[in-house]
Amino acid sequence: MKKVIISNLAKIENNENVDYVFKTFGLESTLHYLNKYEEIISLLENDFYTGIFDKKLELYKILVVKQIYILYENLDSDTVLIVSVWNNKRFPYWF
Repeated sequence: MKKVIISNLAKIENNENVDYVFKTFGLESTLHYLNKYEEIISLLENDFYTGIFDKKLELYKILVVKQIYILYENLDSDTVLIVSVWNNKRFPYWF
């Protein structure tokens, strides 16, 4: 089982995303988002999913819900660092 470390920035962004989803889409969408987020963490811990490598960011990305991505890197064969929980609707990362 891999260790998944969530950076302080990712924790802050995730909390902001929860607030954003709740205010914009309501409780049901927020619960869906939280479930998907936890599911992806579990998949990463169990090494069942690798995401897609983004050459521009030099990070792996996994779509959580329509506009929110988990961005992470493999620190070593046993450790994943979640760098960001990016909300593309609020702040597009490509331009």
